[in-house]
Amino acid sequence: MAEVYDTSEFRNGLKILYDGVPFEIVEFQHVKPGKGSAFVRTRIRNLLTGRILEPTLKSGDKVGRPDIEEKEMQYLYKEGDHYVFMDVKTYDQVHVGGESLKEARNFLKENMNAHILFWNGRAISAELPNTVELRVTRCDPGVRGDTVSGAMKPATLETGYTLNVPLFINEGADRGGMDVEKLKAILAALQGTDVTRLDWTNGQERLTLRMGHPPAPVTAVHAVPAAPPASAALSTPPQVTPIAPAAPAPASAAAARDNTFTVNSPFVGTFYRAASPENPPFVEVGQVVKKGQVLCIVEAMKLMNEIEAEQAGRLTEVLIQNGSPVEYGEPLFRFEPV
Repeated sequence: MAEVYDTSEFRNGLKILYDGVPFEIVEFQHVKPGKGSAFVRTRIRNLLTGRILEPTLKSGDKVGRPDIEEKEMQYLYKEGDHYVFMDVKTYDQVHVGGESLKEARNFLKENMNAHILFWNGRAISAELPNTVELRVTRCDPGVRGDTVSGAMKPATLETGYTLNVPLFINEGADRGGMDVEKLKAILAALQGTDVTRLDWTNGQERLTLRMGHPPAPVTAVHAVPAAPPASAALSTPPQVTPIAPAAPAPASAAAARDNTFTVNSPFVGTFYRAASPENPPFVEVGQVVKKGQVLCIVEAMKLMNEIEAEQAGRLTEVLIQNGSPVEYGEPLFRFEPV
């Protein structure tokens, strides 16, 4: 096996020896100018320190091939400033320094498998799985209204590492818990179908989504007095009672009027007119709104979802009380065209 690489063999992720130090190629570009010799622009990462260099090499230059070996190992425990790993094939144990693991040490959990990179027999880095489930051991509750601005808060993981997390993460939660994006995709796919309920279970996480339009309004039925006895009918002239005109339909049942339209909730959740209790409502009755303007927030699946106007109009009625639960498809606002 050749001990060097030619620039024609470059590829992203290739590990090379540059100035006697192991590097990994992050990206490269072959350049062939109109005049002069061809060359290669590179961006390489130092496997020992993580430092990025951007050297330019002549086409055909050669770089060293480092003596690098990658092993799958299982993390056992921490001993002082070192982390003890076991080779899953030979069961040999090695001590890896914290400086070699870099940030990966903050997410190491006992019995977790990792790929350890060795250079000349020395462990120089570790690659953890793409997703790691870690329990939050300490975390202050977040303020609901702050989620609109994408606010974060500190949380301490079971490994002792502290990082910033979204406000809906609470103490005792797993980092790899409920996949909110997947739930949102499922909810979107169910719109327009006959499915009215979805039960989601993921470990200790459980969620029930009820979908469908709100129940139809109930029509009141008034009792009609019984007809008088036949003898009374002969002695008393019949009384004619004029029929009162029907009462106008209540505002909440007038969504079918041609000159108005409603904005409905796309989620099952909780309706909020403002970003926080201290802020004014997004819109007020009588206000003219533009297409795309934020009307309210529906808190669903631990997310604050901004509901926007799909067309311009003048707000004539707010149909839901602030802080009230809403169903999927339930009307929130009524507008008249402008």
